[in-house]
Amino acid sequence: MATIPDPACPVCSKPVRSGSLVLFEHGELFHVACRSRSLELAAMEGVHRAKTAQQRAMHLVEESSRRRTRQRGEPLAKAGRCPICRYPATVTDWRPRVDWIAVEECRCNGFFALASVFEDRLPKLNAAERRDLSLRILKFRGMGLEAWCTTTDGTVDGPLLVRTERPDRAK
Repeated sequence: MATIPDPACPVCSKPVRSGSLVLFEHGELFHVACRSRSLELAAMEGVHRAKTAQQRAMHLVEESSRRRTRQRGEPLAKAGRCPICRYPATVTDWRPRVDWIAVEECRCNGFFALASVFEDRLPKLNAAERRDLSLRILKFRGMGLEAWCTTTDGTVDGPLLVRTERPDRAK
């Protein structure tokens, strides 16, 4: 009489012998250890795919946020140096929304500067001019007022001036 061969485990391809621990699933016999290991590997792969997808999603959200910020023209704040007192400061560029740059957390106690004046004029000041301008800013800030650094005629080459109100704002 012919004996029926033992079925093979679909995971390891070894025969499933009678008396061994088996799992019957979807019409197939598995070694319990083989099925357990295959499920464990599948779960680890799922976790890896989920972590990869999460990292990719975080990257896409950050990139989207950066693009929206640039499109809306929101200010770009960065660490820098005050062009007047030359101490470390937070410099916030408000362009293209408005043509002003804010300088904060420096020895001058913070001020706003017309962007063209900030970039072209203030870095070229000599020590005496920087000291005089810093004292004027400190005086206004000490009185609780804002300090707006611009020129009398709005050009880069005009005489420097510190105002307590934004000069280009309609009253």
